[in-house]
Amino acid sequence: MIEIELQQGVQSPQLVQLEGLPSRLGKGDSCDLVLSGLKIAKEHAELYQGVSGLMIRQLGQAEIRVNHELASVYGPLSDSDIIELPGWRLKVRDPIGQASPSGQRWFCRQGKTNAEAVRRLRDRLVS
Repeated sequence: MIEIELQQGVQSPQLVQLEGLPSRLGKGDSCDLVLSGLKIAKEHAELYQGVSGLMIRQLGQAEIRVNHELASVYGPLSDSDIIELPGWRLKVRDPIGQASPSGQRWFCRQGKTNAEAVRRLRDRLVS
């Protein structure tokens, strides 16, 4: 189970729990965490378990920022990381397996395809 501190705009944050991975975020009915907003895609982002911990990736051309940086893939996430989707702010609380053995985090800026970003991350973690 994953706990996420979720805040829309200036409203008070609320704690939500997601069961299982991968978990999709967006405004579509099929998403595990449904978010509202004009700039939120039907399937906006996905939280998933990577080799070194909990990761997040954009789906399609959706915008994701992690710690104020545009990213298409980021991880492993820690409880100090701030994930921003248009109009929303998320913090994953106590992610399981959050740290990689080296303590390094990887991200790929937007503009790379998800396949390229995932391949680049996998190559770095394996070597």
